[in-house]
Amino acid sequence: AMRPAIDDALLDTENFWLTLLVTARSLTFFLFGILLAKHRKALCQVLSRYSTKYKYILGFFCLFIFCLPHFPEETLPEGIAAGIILILVLTQPRLQQLLTTYWLAWLGRISFSLYLLHLPVYFVTFHFLLGLLTFGPTLAIAIATALATAALMQRWVEAPAQALGHRLTRPPNPI
Repeated sequence: AMRPAIDDALLDTENFWLTLLVTARSLTFFLFGILLAKHRKALCQVLSRYSTKYKYILGFFCLFIFCLPHFPEETLPEGIAAGIILILVLTQPRLQQLLTTYWLAWLGRISFSLYLLHLPVYFVTFHFLLGLLTFGPTLAIAIATALATAALMQRWVEAPAQALGHRLTRPPNPI
């Protein structure tokens, strides 16, 4: 979470330069992801030269980075650690097998819709149910509702939009 001073500055519509700076910093992660996708085979070859023991040590170190306190100016190490974990998974068949189980594949399929919907669903659920139920049941209902809503949105909005995008960007058939 951001510090209150930064939150207030980002909400200030007249502070264009700070907002632009924060947006530009976020774009570095998209660029990093693009480079990672483009060069993943070469990166996997580099990591495949190391022993499994070394890869696990590196993976645990990256997970440790995620356990450190998160501050806006310290997100670069987390981004690098996430990229290393992705490459490690690509070099470990056992991890790939674990990540291709039905439920994790389903969660990956709905992840974008879940990303878009989880906060509004949580806010609405907690607003209406927290006084009637205790925290635990309210949280369980919020999670179940967010997953169900994301699954519906993925099926009825996201998938058709992706199919339309593929049709519109398909090269024309030669005559």
